[in-house]
Amino acid sequence: MQHSAQIRALVYERLRKPLMSHIAPSQQAQWSAASVSYFIQSVLQGGFSFAKAKHNPDVVRESLAHLRRYLEALFNQPRLTNRKDK
Repeated sequence: MQHSAQIRALVYERLRKPLMSHIAPSQQAQWSAASVSYFIQSVLQGGFSFAKAKHNPDVVRESLAHLRRYLEALFNQPRLTNRKDK
């Protein structure tokens, strides 16, 4: 749970910044830093489990790409680099 606490702290710090003026306050209250950190941990652990079971690291890459898009949408922040997805 230590990793989850670290992620939760990062998400909480991000939430303190005024990013979501386009989202109604009632919608903002539907999630918390803790719930987002648990979701991130679930994606990471699940991706690694599936990759191990399928003997294919692409499963993790795809899961992380989906997670990144979700977080970008959640925080309304597009990717800052031009790195290509594989």
